[in-house]
Amino acid sequence: MWIIFGLMAIGATLFNLYTFSVGKDYRLLMAVALSLTALTVCADYSQLAVWVEAEDWAALSDVIPGMG
Repeated sequence: MWIIFGLMAIGATLFNLYTFSVGKDYRLLMAVALSLTALTVCADYSQLAVWVEAEDWAALSDVIPGMG
């Protein structure tokens, strides 16, 4: 899920930069991009919490060093 939110956040940010460079109103897109970024971080930590609860230490040892 965090991959989907991340890709949507990147797309919203790029579209936000485009509308800013054209000179149109970009406030709504800025809020959408920031919201999707926050959802990406929340979804990532939620997945890590599921792995801790399931005691999947192999998955954690693969992911945590890359996140730091």
